[in-house]
Amino acid sequence: MKDTPLSNWEKCLLLWAIKEEKKHLDGPQIYDYRNIKIAFGTDYESYIVDPGKTTVLGQVSYELVSPKIPLLIFLSCNPFCLKTI
Repeated sequence: MKDTPLSNWEKCLLLWAIKEEKKHLDGPQIYDYRNIKIAFGTDYESYIVDPGKTTVLGQVSYELVSPKIPLLIFLSCNPFCLKTI
């Protein structure tokens, strides 16, 4: 993992390569895809993603809290959106 964040020049180069050249810096075109493997890690809430030559280990955390403002729900039913079978 890189210890320092990307410089402004590196950010501009990455954005230019993706937008203008329509390809990633490691070779594939923008609409090319790779087969990836996704697996759950040994620890709770962790995962491993393997998109080729790179392995990514991540962890998800969450917390349920009560909302600070009242919850307002708006339900709209449009009969024209119903699909007949």
